[in-house]
Parts: sequence; structure tokens; C-alpha cells
Amino acid sequence: MPGIPNLGFTYVDVRDVADLHCAPWCRRRPPRALHRGQRIPLDGRGRRILRAHFGPRAAKVPKRRIPDFVVRGIALFDRPLASVLSALSNRSEYSGAKARRVLDWKPRPAREAIIDCAESLLEKGLL
Repeated sequence: MPGIPNLGFTYVDVRDVADLHCAPWCRRRPPRALHRGQRIPLDGRGRRILRAHFGPRAAKVPKRRIPDFVVRGIALFDRPLASVLSALSNRSEYSGAKARRVLDWKPRPAREAIIDCAESLLEKGLL
């Protein structure tokens, strides 16, 4: 892949999500935030971590962003790519502060989550 579209999104380790849903206090009495169905966003980071940790094994991790006009042109022929057009150049950054405050949540460091995910994908032959 020569580059990635100019999309911004937040990562969260699925193990942290599971921890929040399966915490011991959840079985007795859900905290107010979960009980009332409030949305509690979590945190994240990206590519530089993979390149720094995996070195040459991260050779396929894209280095460049593909300009929006190029993505729009490719999307004319690649229908699945068309689904991301509305998100081009938009940043979706969320804070995990509310989860930390309300639920006393302590997420894994982003670096650990990203590296563990990549190692899992490598083990399964998906990267």
C-alpha cells in the first residue's frame, strides 16, 4: 500500500473494553454511567509506534498520506472506498478522561495495545 487516506480515528484495546464491561463491580451493581447508557469514549495513537517497534518488519506500514483528491478519484472505481469519503480530513479524537474519572479506568498504554495487536495479526499471518 503506497499510503493511507487522510483519516483520523481513535484506537482502544479490545481488552480494555472487555475489562470495563466485565469488571467485578459490574456484576454487583453497574455504575451510574453504564446503567444510564452514557457514552464513554476511550483513547488511542498510531503508525510511528509500529515502525519504531518492528523496524524492518514494519516495511509495509504506509509512510505517506494519500491526498484527498486522489482518494476521491480512486473511489469512483473502488466502491468500498467510497464509504470513507465523508470522513476524509476529519479527525475523531476522543478523550478517555471520563472513563478514568467515572469508572476509575486505567487503560493499557497505547504503545502496548498497538504492538500487541500487530503481533497478534503477524502470528495469525494476517499481516
